[in-house]
Parts: sequence; structure tokens; C-alpha cells
Amino acid sequence: MTDSAPLSGMAVGEEFWLAKGREMVEAAVTKREVAAERILAALAWFWTVYSASALLGAAVAKPQSPVVTALLAMPIVLLVVAYAVATSVTLPVRVTFDPRVPVQIESEFLATADEKKKRLFLAQGLMVFSALCIAVGIAVSLSLHSRSVAEEVSLVAQSAPRGFRTTVIVSGNMPPGSNVLVSVTVNSSGKPEIAEQRLVTIPKSGRLNTVLTLSKARGYQVSAKWTKSGLTQILTRQISGAG
Repeated sequence: MTDSAPLSGMAVGEEFWLAKGREMVEAAVTKREVAAERILAALAWFWTVYSASALLGAAVAKPQSPVVTALLAMPIVLLVVAYAVATSVTLPVRVTFDPRVPVQIESEFLATADEKKKRLFLAQGLMVFSALCIAVGIAVSLSLHSRSVAEEVSLVAQSAPRGFRTTVIVSGNMPPGSNVLVSVTVNSSGKPEIAEQRLVTIPKSGRLNTVLTLSKARGYQVSAKWTKSGLTQILTRQISGAG
């Protein structure tokens, strides 16, 4: 008959659970301090990312928007506060108790663990909120940049000979969806006369592209006229004739 191994060390009883409870109680503070140190390292890394992101957002946001400025500047305060709060988690908490009264010791220990937990969550929340501010700020700045690019207007005109006539090529950026009246004027006997006009509807891309064939002349005045928000706007270019 073989001897069985003693089971005293394998039994799961009160002593086992008391030991587990001791480990959990001790970890209530130490694990939060370790988590705070990790948050401090993350905040240091995130500050570098924030600096680059803020520069990008500020460079892209043209024209400058108060909303974008606020969103990109807010993380400065949030990250500083988050770093201070996370640092406080790693520092000892001032407690007052009678060492002869276990109930007071327990109460102060639990209060310390709860306070460190609250500070830890606050630091995490501030870091996440900072990330959201940066993401929204960059998204808004990119949107404003795209809109401003789409609303920028320009007019380019050039001429090219075509047999006994001249081709005038007109291009540029115009407000999408607008109706642009393209006119070409020539000086005939010292008096400006409209040689040709064309109404062009600008597509969503905002690009104006049209070609007009005219009689040869020494020079042409090309103009683009449109109305936006009740305001009439005109761009004019002078080009030499081909001949």
C-alpha cells in the first residue's frame, strides 16, 4: 500500500482565503501606484504626440478658427493637471489613526485606497479627454481648410492661334454650383466690345474650364462674373492676342 502525500498544504480553507485576502488588500494600493506610473509614462509620450498634432492643426486651420484654437490649446491644461494628479497617486497619503485600534487602521487604509483610485480615474479621464480634443480639433481644422480651398477663387486666361482665329482658354477656381458668366472683350477702334459670352455652371469640384474661339485681335480682356449670397463678384484678366 503506497503512502499518500499529505494534503495539509493543498487544502483550501480559511488560512488560504485569509492569505488571498491579505494579497488583495495590499494590492489595493500598490497596483494603483503601478498603474499611475504607467499613466505618467503614457502622458510623457502623449505630450510629444500632442505637440506635433497641435502644430499640424494650427498650420492647416486657415482661416484661423476660435473653436480650433480652443480645442488645440485645451489639452495643455488638461495634460498638466493629469500629470499632477497621476503623480499624486504615487505619493503617500496623509492619514491619522490610533495604532492600537485596528478598526481605525482599516478605515484609513480603505480611504487611502479609494482616494488613490479616484485620482487614478481622474488622470485617465483627463488624458482621454485631451486625446478627443486633439482629434476633434484636427478634424475641424481639416474641414475648414477643405472648405476654404473650395471657396478660393482664381481666374487664368491664355490665348493660342488657330488658323485665322484665336482660341482663348479660360480656367480657374470658382464657388461650386455657381453660374459664372465668362466674357471676352476686345478693343475695336478704341471702343471695347464684347466679342463673346458664355454662361458656365461650376461643378462640385469648383473648377472652371471653357474654351472660346474668337477673331484675331491684339489683346483681350477676359472676365468672370458670378453672384454669391446676393453679392456680385468679378475677376478680370488681360491677355495678349495671338497673331
